[in-house]
Amino acid sequence: MTENSLVAEDNLFAEDFSYEEVMHGNLLGFLDEVILMHEDEAMGDELELGLEEVLDIEAEDSLVSSNLCLITSLPDSVLVNIASYSAPPDIYNLSQTCKDFHKPSTELSTRHILSPKKVFTPLEDDSHNDAVTNIASKLLNESLLQGLVRVLERSNASISIDQVKKFVKLQMDEMNQGRKVLLSGSAVVQAATGKRFDNYDLDIYCTKKSVPALRALLLSEFGMCCESVVPCYGENQECEYLGIKRSIHHVETYVFNSKAVKTVGAAKLARRYFRAINWAQQAGLEEAAQQAVQEETDRFIMSYMSLRNKCLHNFQKLKHHKFPNDYPFTVSPQGNGRKCIDLIVCRTSPEEALARFDLEICKCNFDGKSLHVVSIQDTFNSRTKSDDYMKFINHYLPSFLNPALEEHRTILSAFASSHGNALAHLSFSNASNGMMIHIMQCFTGTVELIDKRTQLTVLGTETFSLLDWETHPRYFLALHNKLVKQFIRALKYSKRGIQVPISDTLQELSLGIITPPPPKRARY
Repeated sequence: MTENSLVAEDNLFAEDFSYEEVMHGNLLGFLDEVILMHEDEAMGDELELGLEEVLDIEAEDSLVSSNLCLITSLPDSVLVNIASYSAPPDIYNLSQTCKDFHKPSTELSTRHILSPKKVFTPLEDDSHNDAVTNIASKLLNESLLQGLVRVLERSNASISIDQVKKFVKLQMDEMNQGRKVLLSGSAVVQAATGKRFDNYDLDIYCTKKSVPALRALLLSEFGMCCESVVPCYGENQECEYLGIKRSIHHVETYVFNSKAVKTVGAAKLARRYFRAINWAQQAGLEEAAQQAVQEETDRFIMSYMSLRNKCLHNFQKLKHHKFPNDYPFTVSPQGNGRKCIDLIVCRTSPEEALARFDLEICKCNFDGKSLHVVSIQDTFNSRTKSDDYMKFINHYLPSFLNPALEEHRTILSAFASSHGNALAHLSFSNASNGMMIHIMQCFTGTVELIDKRTQLTVLGTETFSLLDWETHPRYFLALHNKLVKQFIRALKYSKRGIQVPISDTLQELSLGIITPPPPKRARY
């Protein structure tokens, strides 16, 4: 069994644990909950007595061993209720305290709270169910899924339980057709770690064949409209310059279709863009811009000359990606409220797109049936591994943000003042010669500090020289932007309470670049 799966096996939880930490930190709350759930006073007295004995860490080993089975002696249905109000790391630690958790249970079925049938009644008529479920894995799966439901409700999309069920049904229908629709990103990270973030959207990964059903669901059931469609998940030119084969075809962004949001059909919006382009070409762009200020009609037309509308116009020509003619789009490509959902359409498969993520914890996903946790030990301890790019970043960005030469400090300060911060996106149009020289020196200095494998992974060569820079300056400018984006994403998760392998030096230099609110602990 791989760490990516939550399939029931005894060795899933076979790791070292701290008995004192588990018992003092979690079991007290679990048993208190059980006592409140049972009306029988005699049973409550028995449980309270057992709790006092269990918390006596200095008791004899034989007594402790016997009382460790106290909670596993409860009905499996009660354990499931306890798990539904607990964070997955707590259930994971609890399950390591007694081997009875790893015995099969015929009382529990493989159904879960989001199953299309008999939702919230997983034990009803299950006595005849031949499916044997490992208790520990069943409890963990229940905790993960209940946590996911709460996270989806708290997201910018504010998805209700009924809407979640409909989304899960779509996932299962697509899975039956041999296609995956995966929910990933910060929402699944929260469900797995038990942490809670503020102001987060949902990331849905799919292939082009699943897009029509998802668009219909977001429109009819979620009350949303499309705000943006772009042919990449980040800077498209970076993939071109770096020679990277893109795993993502395009990204669609959705917001709530409220009364305050003005919308127009996709076909009409594309036609208005086409008219605006033709008008600008005939009149001359400079002249058109001047007339647009003077005349209301011209200004109205010019407002449709945006990158979003250009992409939509091109997409309407593609048979497999075309929007329905009347599908609602926001008139303005931005400023329509909080972003709710990113629909990420993959070229090959959602799994391949997730596999390219630099942070391991971001590869966790929900496929409609199970929530798959990558690197269980790291994820449940709120930490994540990264790739060789992070090793390179830990050497490269400190030298970039803290130049040795005063001349380069002046250049970096001027760039930060004009673009908001020193890590703003760089292009040939806004990168001065001094900035290009500074970046070149940072790359050459970093190569001297890293191992050959990291150099080969990041730079694509083991023999980096200034000749490479002079021959392909756009390549290294694009690589700089890629490294900055990965660092900002890692820093965002670090601020949220996830342990990311960012060096202390880089952490200090980056203070003030991103300052999201501190992470919140889950409320169960």
